[in-house]
Amino acid sequence: MCCTDYVEDHPWFNRTHGESILSMPIASPKHALDPALLALGSAIKALRKANGISQEELAHRSHIDRSYMSSIERGMQNPGVMTVVQIAAGIGVSVAELAAKARL
Repeated sequence: MCCTDYVEDHPWFNRTHGESILSMPIASPKHALDPALLALGSAIKALRKANGISQEELAHRSHIDRSYMSSIERGMQNPGVMTVVQIAAGIGVSVAELAAKARL
């Protein structure tokens, strides 16, 4: 199974062009370090490490930039819903499992 198989099985994957239709959102300094974003980032990091996935590999699986992934894990970014869906798929968990881990 290729690392892109994680997202190709999901409805947001653009099958016509063979790539994710999502792009990296603009940073949201208004929400940086919000407790919810810190909890989400910690949950992503914990699940990633528990599954033996490097940050770079998760970013690749999620079709986002590694530096953006780092910012999300540190609670500096306010990722959109579809980005969270891609990250959860890259880890191999549901969004509900990710939210539960973050206690959101």
